[in-house]
Order: sequence, then C-alpha cells, then structure tokens
Amino acid sequence: MPGMNKEALQGEMLSAARSTFKEQWPFMEAFATPEFEKLAVTILEIQALTDSEQVGESEALVLLDMQKQTARGVMMSREGTGLLKVDQAINSGLGMVKNTVNTALGFPLI
Repeated sequence: MPGMNKEALQGEMLSAARSTFKEQWPFMEAFATPEFEKLAVTILEIQALTDSEQVGESEALVLLDMQKQTARGVMMSREGTGLLKVDQAINSGLGMVKNTVNTALGFPLI
C-alpha cells in the first residue's frame, strides 16, 4: 500500500493524541496506543477494500466511524477521562494523517 504504512500512521496519530492529553498522557498511553494502532489498520484495510472495489466511499466512511466509536469507548473507560478530551485526541490524531490518507485513497475519508 504505497504512501501509507501502519507505523507511520499510528505514530503521527499518537503524537497528536499525546499533545492533546498533555499531563493525562501517562495514564492514557496504555489505552490510546492500541486504539490508534487499530485506527491505522482500519485505514489500511479501507484502502485495500476500496482499491479492490469491495466497498465504496460511503461504506468506507462507515467502517472508519465504527472504529472511531470503538476507540472512543475504550479511551472513555479510563476513569477521569472526559468525552471532549477523547474526541479532541481522536480528531487531532486523524487530522495529522488526513492529507496522507485522503490523497492515497483518492477521496475524503477524513
């Protein structure tokens, strides 16, 4: 999958999440790291599925949204973590990879 790889996507998203969570990062890292890995994998799976025409843009958006909702739920399970902060972390993480992902896919997934 030229142009995108799991490690780069996850690393960029985690960097943004780390900045968003700030002092909460030491408590959130164990929750956020696997969730951003799953988001990266989902993006790569969406690329494979759209490249092979197994799903279209609308289905791709649903697949990403499902993974975002899952990540939100997992990170919210950490006591003392607010919905707004979790949403900001997810959105800032996805924002970091938006251009790369949308360019690679040829449509605006993020």
